[in-house]
Amino acid sequence: MKFKLSLFNVFLLLALIALIGVATLSGISATTMRNTMLSDRQDKVKQIVLGVNTIVRHELAKQKNNEQTPEATRERILSAIQSVRFDGDNYIFAITYDFCTLAHVDPTKMGKCKKLPRREVFNELAKNGGGFSRYKGPKPGFQGDTFDKVSYIHPVPEMNMYIGTGAYMLDDIELGVRATLKRNPNHFNDKVGHVDSAELLIIADSTARQNALVSNEVDLIDKVELQTADLLKKNTR
Repeated sequence: MKFKLSLFNVFLLLALIALIGVATLSGISATTMRNTMLSDRQDKVKQIVLGVNTIVRHELAKQKNNEQTPEATRERILSAIQSVRFDGDNYIFAITYDFCTLAHVDPTKMGKCKKLPRREVFNELAKNGGGFSRYKGPKPGFQGDTFDKVSYIHPVPEMNMYIGTGAYMLDDIELGVRATLKRNPNHFNDKVGHVDSAELLIIADSTARQNALVSNEVDLIDKVELQTADLLKKNTR
């Protein structure tokens, strides 16, 4: 079967094919961008939680070495978690496996125990080693649990609790993530806390992380690659 098309129809057909191609590419590009944003967002919240967990493990190690009492360890850990803020007013929460809030940005929730479906999911994640949870949540200035969020949960079994934080999945992605810790003026031991504040900067790329140390942008880094460790030791900064 043969079709006869006028020159106008030929141009129209070519234009439609081009539009379909552009729409397809746009759809693929948008999907790729969204997946990249979600991946970056997940990495962001995970790195922040793991950074705070480094502080937790340090305090627990001091307790294990009999350098401080369990009561002091608990106080120092919760105080540190409570002081963390990043990207404005974002925070780290700490909740027990019995659904009781130990650290939260909202002081009215402190010490209260409430079993919620989301916390049940967090509990299961923590008891299985931690991980991500995606859900619909509220957003300041808006009504209802209608915004996509992702949280990362990490267990602290020694204290029968988990720590975590969340982020809106489709917000703008920042290239750097900073978490600011401030000295607690009401801490029970006035002999600790030798600085007024400290800032955690999440730098995922190992080369950029080491360059930041060498160039005096940061004072300490972790996850140093073995092949460059000796070079860093020789640096006189």
